Amino acid sequence: MRALREFVEAKKSYLIAHKEFDKLKEFESQVEYLNTTDDSLIIISGSYFYNFTAKNDLIVNLVKEEDNEHDPDAIAVYLDSEKIGYVANSNAQAKILFVYLDEYIIAKIL
Repeated sequence: MRALREFVEAKKSYLIAHKEFDKLKEFESQVEYLNTTDDSLIIISGSYFYNFTAKNDLIVNLVKEEDNEHDPDAIAVYLDSEKIGYVANSNAQAKILFVYLDEYIIAKIL
């Protein structure tokens, strides 16, 4: 956890140094949400491979890929009919909330 806190503080310092106060406010709101929520959250990975740029509030489908040759427990993430990434094992829908630390797509299980 210490390493993550240091990364969060570094991100805040960067935004302050570059006078990006709107982005700082948004980032601080994300940190607060993650520290206080009781929601079930996931991280969507692999989106860079599918050239997907996350947008807040998109509803995505989580679909088990039993025929996945690398992982029979793989869960693909689809936006409409387009695969945009993967998550840990579950069949459901999720709502993209935000991109955290410029890397992690945070979504809420619906």
